[in-house]
Order: sequence, then C-alpha cells, then structure tokens
Amino acid sequence: MITLNSSLSFFIIKPIIAVAVNVLPSAAVAIHPEKISVPELEERMRHLPVPIIPRTVNDTILLDVRTLDKDAMTLAVKQLKEMDILEETSLL
Repeated sequence: MITLNSSLSFFIIKPIIAVAVNVLPSAAVAIHPEKISVPELEERMRHLPVPIIPRTVNDTILLDVRTLDKDAMTLAVKQLKEMDILEETSLL
C-alpha cells in the first residue's frame, strides 16, 4: 500500500487470471446460411423481436441448445423460418 496523505491510498494488486475448472457438456445447432452471409445473419438475429445472440465459429452460426428449453427453441425456429433462413421444421 502506498499512502499519499491521510485520505488517499493506493493498493498495488497483482492481476488475477481465472481459469475454467469444470467443463459443462453441451450440444449446438449449426447454421450455415446459403442466401446471406454469416455476419448478416448474426446481425439480423440480434434484431429479432426476441433477440438471438449466437456464437460464430469458422463462418458458421452456433446455437448452444443447453441454454434453450423447448419453448425457446420453438420460438427460435419460428423466427428463423420467418426470416426465410430455415426450410426444415424437423428441429422441433
């Protein structure tokens, strides 16, 4: 601790690096759009009535299904079909 005067002190703290100890198992739905680019799809998904915040890996949209219950997945599929992104409803 460095004290400059009676009311002002500075603490020098070493940075802390957090490391994940546990890995949670998961699965993802991969979407690779053919009609529009991945960045454009990602932007559209963020501006849906109920926003979908996807993860993008290797020019593919990934939706972590561990975070979606059946109602949320149904809504996501409905919204993507309305955007003319999905052609199949077999995901339900």
